[in-house]
Amino acid sequence: MRRSELDETDRRLLAELQRDAGEPATALARRLGISASQCARRVKRLESEGYIRRRVALLDGAKLGCGVVVFISVALKSQSDDVARDFEAAVRGHPSVTELYWMNGTYDFLLKFVAADLADFRRFLEETLTRHEGVDHIQSFFAVKEAKYETGVPFQR
Repeated sequence: MRRSELDETDRRLLAELQRDAGEPATALARRLGISASQCARRVKRLESEGYIRRRVALLDGAKLGCGVVVFISVALKSQSDDVARDFEAAVRGHPSVTELYWMNGTYDFLLKFVAADLADFRRFLEETLTRHEGVDHIQSFFAVKEAKYETGVPFQR
């Protein structure tokens, strides 16, 4: 679908939704100075055009028993598309892999792995990462403390 140009109201709406996507449309509309129906139409358009991928609740992993965060760099034996796509398919469906990026540089992939404990990480390492025939080497970085966590995109408002 063709994307339309964003006007100032669209940008303000996106900023408000990034701050709190669960806020009622009536409150958003009031703050933006537009009607609730116009606000709802804009949100629907922004979703259909792909500016808004989805709206979610951000949960506290530590409170839910998922306090172990590991960033994993993976270098593949080959940088061919087939090997990379096969590796991506092998890890992307794992529920503890919350982010997965193809990288440029020393490592081919960067994963964010969130789990209950080190045993979960060890299982993933042994059963998935080290068993994948395309993996050359792995480096893991355990997060000690979350210093900043933002999900928003710093677009120009």
